[in-house]
Amino acid sequence: MLLNKITKMNKYCLQISIFLLAITLLTACKSKMLGVKDYAEKKEVRDLFQKTPRFETLNSQIQISTNGLSAKGDLRMIKNQVIYLSVQAFLGIEVARLKITPDSLIAIDRLHRRYFADSFAQINGLSTKGLSFYTIQSLFTNSLFLTDRDSLSLADISEFVWERKGAETNLSPRKDEKFQFILNQDKQLRQTSLTMDKFIMLWNYSQFSQAAGYTFPRNMEVEVATEKRKTNLSLEFAKIDLGKSLKVDCQIPQRYSKVDLSEILTLLSGL
Repeated sequence: MLLNKITKMNKYCLQISIFLLAITLLTACKSKMLGVKDYAEKKEVRDLFQKTPRFETLNSQIQISTNGLSAKGDLRMIKNQVIYLSVQAFLGIEVARLKITPDSLIAIDRLHRRYFADSFAQINGLSTKGLSFYTIQSLFTNSLFLTDRDSLSLADISEFVWERKGAETNLSPRKDEKFQFILNQDKQLRQTSLTMDKFIMLWNYSQFSQAAGYTFPRNMEVEVATEKRKTNLSLEFAKIDLGKSLKVDCQIPQRYSKVDLSEILTLLSGL
């Protein structure tokens, strides 16, 4: 009975990790705006950049939920170097690992002893569609981004166009309007969205609280919609450590079988 429960939980956690990987891959896949020069010297714009977390490392336990299923995860990030996610099933048994670097992506499925590994340049040309390590890093850290930059400064604000909507502000990169950002009345980034062809992704942030002197969202709700289906993912952050020394191990075990992207997406379609 216990063995059946462990097996079932492992399967659910694997499905969650596959969904996270698919979101990572798919993310690559107009009204009158106010001139940014009218804003550039205003305090609110400077406050926006001051509120963006500045970190060399980020470490947090997270609760991952999708389709009524839940699992625990260990998220580790070393700025501009690596994003690492370990997904644990029942009794803390690890079932999957995901490692993203500026050049590559590795996913390890421990339950079925297989892995996926490739460079961004080779994954169906996704790097030319706006997906990069830095895009994903920004999504997980509640940050604005431009797809052709690895970081932003106040000087880059001229690359955005702005529109006020009541107490909120909408931002759109001048050169890449498929991405949109919404700031709340406290000038915190509350949503990043991607609209491309027949694919829509909404990455919502809420429950802002203090973390190492910065406001950071404890909850992230991700919604992915295509013509055929709509899927939601919830990430609940526990204690957040910024600046802690981290180690990341994502060695591919011997005798694991390599699979291609189509097999991972096939698994996703069965969720």
